Amino acid sequence: MSRTVKFAAAATLATIISAAPAFGWSRSYVVEWFEPAFYYGAAHGDSDPGTDCPKGTNPALDKRQALKTSYRTWAEIDKLLDPENPQWNRVGAIRGPNKENVYEMPWSVPDPHMIEMTGDKAYGFDLDANPKTGFKNINGGAPGIDNAYYKAAGCWMSWRGPDKTSHHAKYVNDGMRDGVFSVVVIVSGNGKDPLNDADVKVAFYLSKDKMVKDANGTIAPDYSFRVNTDPRYQSIASARTVNGVVENAAAADMQMHDIETAPFFPPQLKLLKAKFRFDMKADGTMTGMMGGYRPTVDYYTGWAVAGTTHESVTRIDIPAYWYALQRNADYKTSPAAEKNDAISTAYRFFMLPAFVTTPDGKTRIEAAQLFSGPVDEKLSIRGRPVFPGPSAAPPATGSGAAPARTK
Repeated sequence: MSRTVKFAAAATLATIISAAPAFGWSRSYVVEWFEPAFYYGAAHGDSDPGTDCPKGTNPALDKRQALKTSYRTWAEIDKLLDPENPQWNRVGAIRGPNKENVYEMPWSVPDPHMIEMTGDKAYGFDLDANPKTGFKNINGGAPGIDNAYYKAAGCWMSWRGPDKTSHHAKYVNDGMRDGVFSVVVIVSGNGKDPLNDADVKVAFYLSKDKMVKDANGTIAPDYSFRVNTDPRYQSIASARTVNGVVENAAAADMQMHDIETAPFFPPQLKLLKAKFRFDMKADGTMTGMMGGYRPTVDYYTGWAVAGTTHESVTRIDIPAYWYALQRNADYKTSPAAEKNDAISTAYRFFMLPAFVTTPDGKTRIEAAQLFSGPVDEKLSIRGRPVFPGPSAAPPATGSGAAPARTK
């Protein structure tokens, strides 16, 4: 929508909302920022030691050592890494003992070992209803917080820092805030008091309408967003409100657009057995967290798809990341699965008041609901896939059967 149209739509919808619905209530939001809910235990900086990461963060990948195999000499490696004619992007993936692509077969090399978070506090939820597993609640509530992804990746420089400050969170949220996609939310209920209602629904949607920035560069509230009906980016859950806090009544599988905007596969964030807790504030905003179990393949593929680039700029060794996900996975997506293939996680959300409309933009959506619609192929592939995910199963026994790397 153009800016003029959005102002007109907002004015019209403001008139509509001023008259209370005949039954129930609804509030609508646009997500202006979301990111993994990692506790930051240092005083400052993204790499300094802290209570979360006593050893600091993972160092930059030693490309020279990573490329050393039985079929490459040191002289050949120096030539491949020559600043005058760098070949890392061409050969960086080929470093398995038999010239395997280690992004497709990370188990072909020994575990390079990511530095993992070793603190005892975390944000998130008790997903398995077992207070004896997981972390202490950083907010002082009940223990048993399940956020194994934080344990695996909490000392990764890309995600480390106070709220809204980590390098990668700023990078991916800048893309969202600059118009790549928008995530919108509707909270609606059937009671008389929105702040205390036992019959509430919460729905997440994708919108291709762009957020609007004000003169200070911050996201402006009260703009309208049309729902995209692609079923992969819609989800709904039953909830309740108590003193303005929205919590789902029972765990639910939720899906929405991922914070990442990967170009080679549908950028879907799917959380299994998800729980959420959002605070509807007096100023019209809503903040909070959602946690659940995410398939490890989704986390891994999102980073391995651009492996050489990510290894160059985010201080990660892609095979080490795969091993960390396998080691910390704590949930099976299917009872028939041979091993855990999903990992507990949590995300923090910051939302602004907005108007959410039907796909044609003509009608304000009064209640959280799902819309039927086709898969939008334009959201699936925006380039030629170069890495669809792990290409084969790892060895049946152990976490890998790779030989030691040549020194």
